[in-house]
Amino acid sequence: MKHVLYCLVFGVGWLFGTAAQAQEAKPAFKTRFSVGAGFTPEWFVEKGADRGQFFPTFGVAFEAQFTRRSGIEVGIYDRSRRESWTEYQPIETKLVDYPPDRYTPIKRSERGHRLSFRGGYKLSTEFLDLGAGLVYDLRLGQMDGGSLGYQRGDADLIGPYLTLSRNIVLYKGLSLELQVQVNPVFYVRERNEGYAGTFVGPGIRLKYGF
Repeated sequence: MKHVLYCLVFGVGWLFGTAAQAQEAKPAFKTRFSVGAGFTPEWFVEKGADRGQFFPTFGVAFEAQFTRRSGIEVGIYDRSRRESWTEYQPIETKLVDYPPDRYTPIKRSERGHRLSFRGGYKLSTEFLDLGAGLVYDLRLGQMDGGSLGYQRGDADLIGPYLTLSRNIVLYKGLSLELQVQVNPVFYVRERNEGYAGTFVGPGIRLKYGF
């Protein structure tokens, strides 16, 4: 029985000693920082709309990783869209015989522009990175092809975001990040309360770590 106890004590001591040596051999983690620029072809699935609007979103982001798994990310993006459609305006005439087509087609277009601020937490794993946080969209204005000019919008948006990403090392500190994101947003102003829609889409970002 004593030999069994001696073996158990020796085995436990050996395991703890091996773990301590592995911990000592493992280099201490240093805080990592990275900056990057990316492109996200997003679709805005608007509440009550039959189809989504396309937003070719560009932006820059900054990341700080404080532990091997945890970090934060902040970024600023330009969410802009351009949409064109055709309206048919009735033709007013006093002729007795109306023309075959009583409507004339009018081409219209609209450009929307938003400045998007993002900040949140990022969990890093061996396979995928998970990001979650908050987005605030500041609506700078829109240009309507049928109006007199550039008009300032009055509906800012706010909402949570969730991203799944994979980081691919290209060369030393240079890496390529592929991601998919979902961002439901809500109206900020009181007269436009409630859910507005959801931004969804893939993304690609070129990053440099230091």
